[in-house]
Amino acid sequence: MFRNTFLTWLLFLVASCCTTTLQAQDSQQFETKFWQFLMGNNYKQWSPGPGQDGDFFSGQVPHGALLKLYINRSAASNVDGLQVGSVVVLENYRSDKSLKSVSVMYRTEGFNPSANDWYWIEYNPDGSTVKDTSSKSAAVTSMLEAADDEESVAVAAASSGRNESCIACHGQAGGSDFAFFNDRAKSNLAGGNKSETLSLR
Repeated sequence: MFRNTFLTWLLFLVASCCTTTLQAQDSQQFETKFWQFLMGNNYKQWSPGPGQDGDFFSGQVPHGALLKLYINRSAASNVDGLQVGSVVVLENYRSDKSLKSVSVMYRTEGFNPSANDWYWIEYNPDGSTVKDTSSKSAAVTSMLEAADDEESVAVAAASSGRNESCIACHGQAGGSDFAFFNDRAKSNLAGGNKSETLSLR
């Protein structure tokens, strides 16, 4: 009996790790394609964020000393609601105006309702994704190794696009939309119509 229980648990863990690997691969493919989408649609020609003129403005940690903000047509058409399909691109520059990284928020329906369905990506200037080499990665690995049920594995695996530090910081933005650039009282933020489709699934 113990042997059967152990084998069942072992098979579940192997299957869960394989599922996690596939989810990571899917996320990586999506993030690569999303970078291609940004380049192909020349995001630098999109609208600057509200109150911006497309030039540098002062930044702060964890972003750069200088920033540039771009929003796509979906975001620009409803800055107060930031409907599904909205993309916000923040270029993070060092004080010498060299590009450090590109931060992206993409709102996709049903991805993560507790964080207003935002998918978070951090790119290096060459389009590769910034990988988290901190203790968080080790913590996720430990959680997977210790997972004893499907829910624990799901919690450990659900990291791609759900950056905890981004969510914690942007969760403080006014209006509960996870965006700082349009802070003011808002209504009916949960709604929004699709105008552009770039699904994660």
